[in-house]
Amino acid sequence: MVRQFLLFSIFTGTKILSTSSPYSDSSRRALPRWRWSLIQKSAPPYLLLGPAFIVLSATVLYPICYAFYISLFDFNLLDDDYPTRWVAFQNYADVLSSGRFWNAVSATSILTIFCVGLEFALGFGLALLVSQPLPGRKLIRTILIAPVLMTPVAVAIVFRLMWHEEFGILNYFFETFGYDIAWTGSKIPAFSIIIVAEVWQNTSFVFLVLLGGMQMLPSEPYEAASIDGAGYWEKVWHLTIPLLAPAIMVAVLFRLVFTIRMFEKPFVLTEGGPINATETISLLIRNEAFTYYEIGRSSTMSIILTLITIVMAVVLIKILYRKEFS
Repeated sequence: MVRQFLLFSIFTGTKILSTSSPYSDSSRRALPRWRWSLIQKSAPPYLLLGPAFIVLSATVLYPICYAFYISLFDFNLLDDDYPTRWVAFQNYADVLSSGRFWNAVSATSILTIFCVGLEFALGFGLALLVSQPLPGRKLIRTILIAPVLMTPVAVAIVFRLMWHEEFGILNYFFETFGYDIAWTGSKIPAFSIIIVAEVWQNTSFVFLVLLGGMQMLPSEPYEAASIDGAGYWEKVWHLTIPLLAPAIMVAVLFRLVFTIRMFEKPFVLTEGGPINATETISLLIRNEAFTYYEIGRSSTMSIILTLITIVMAVVLIKILYRKEFS
């Protein structure tokens, strides 16, 4: 029977292999189609991310790479033969051994600790207050959000006029009580006016993030705690803060990153004085580049500041994920 079927197939040209065989022509033709469909399914995310990646590369990655390249040269704009000689990592050694750089690191650390700490304390307190059923809550929320919409330079100019030694309204208020303070003449008052201006503007950002997080918290744990007889502050300490940990970490992360790079307020309010006491790292980078024209050293400081920011961001993100998934 098999022989007859084979002879019949030979004379009639009938194919013995079925079309469903993996070795048939149709399956060979279907394989590229399958691959093409897979590409069609996986390509859209990359195509959507492509323009953003191009813009990010052009505005962030390329400047960072070029700044690192410049940091390896003894590059001064006042030299006639710039770009000048290759010095490898000598700029990094000079910067890290510079007392002025570590003074800028100290000033940046002081401002970051006080600003972020006060912003979080005030923002958390205001978020707790506005989350309560108060009359005019929407108006209060709108007023509290307004400062973050202003530009840092405008805020710094307003505060400089308010703290002015001759015609500033806040300085006049202190003089009426017998306090004649040269706000930019000594270290502590100079730090104080920068911290006040920074906290006034950016507390609203922390408030906005934490308020949004509080509005997303589940109500069941609070109902159970009320049944157990827990008070308001016990609920805040044992429920609100642990449940709000991701929002807290996001707010603190953003404020740390932006405060470390603070430039506008020290530049406008104190210009880094007195005697470089309030000179932050960003302000020192500006002075190196546009006062002394040391482009190589300023690029070196920029790379160091970028590394500090990245390290702090990575550490905080790891803490955030550890708390979120624990």
